[in-house]
Amino acid sequence: MAAEENTQKEQTAKRDAAWTLAAVLLFALGVMLLPARKVGGLFVRDDESALLLGGALFRSVGFVVALIAAKRMGLKLFRAFSSRSFLLCLPFIAVVAGNFPIGALIGGDLTLSATLSRVLCFAYYCIAVGAFEEIVFRGIALPCCLAFFKGRFRAFWAAALGSAIFALCHLVNLVGGNAGEVFMQVGYSFLVGGMCAIVYLLCPNVSLCALLHALFDFGGFMATYLGTGMVWGALDITLTAVTAVAGTAYALWLLFVKLRDSIPDFWIKRPEDGADGA
Repeated sequence: MAAEENTQKEQTAKRDAAWTLAAVLLFALGVMLLPARKVGGLFVRDDESALLLGGALFRSVGFVVALIAAKRMGLKLFRAFSSRSFLLCLPFIAVVAGNFPIGALIGGDLTLSATLSRVLCFAYYCIAVGAFEEIVFRGIALPCCLAFFKGRFRAFWAAALGSAIFALCHLVNLVGGNAGEVFMQVGYSFLVGGMCAIVYLLCPNVSLCALLHALFDFGGFMATYLGTGMVWGALDITLTAVTAVAGTAYALWLLFVKLRDSIPDFWIKRPEDGADGA
């Protein structure tokens, strides 16, 4: 009887997780497809600033909605973590730094020429995107992905599945973007999603993931929205490639060694748990 009950509980957990993932995906896509430029244009005249501001406003609202939903689900989004776990996350700062156009700025190939208004809109956009996407994809989706796997490497498979879902969501940019750029974005979004998933598995506090995500986007889109000139010089290509390869190797080591037998300190509260999840 006990085995049957456990099997039934596992099946129920997987079904609930599948429905939650579907809802998360539709919700994220809906927020991404909202008319950001039109709404932002109500506050600023510059076309690019309007796009950034509108996108930030929609994601801010999306963050609040996702936060309320996560709390109702009993998810633990802002847990305390050890200094040791935090130190294990620090090498990922190199990956974030590698996404900044350092070489182009030093060499003068990239000139930052944006107005203060554009800079503020861009900064707000990066923060809002990081907060919204991390609470949705790491705070809600990642715990759901864990429901589908068992055994010693469940953290690896859950991180891979959650990152794949996160990356594929960016295909929505095909609506108004260059196909080559979008597919490249899907690729690096998978890697960034994996990085943030590992950070969340080590330090179950979504604010850390949101900070890394926001800084990564700030560096990656700095040239697009704040400057003029060439970005991809030899130094920047080398820095990006080296930090990406080293970061991927480090991430795999964490997943297969440090997180191999881990049981993350977050999950959806169910009646049988009998404890507060928030």
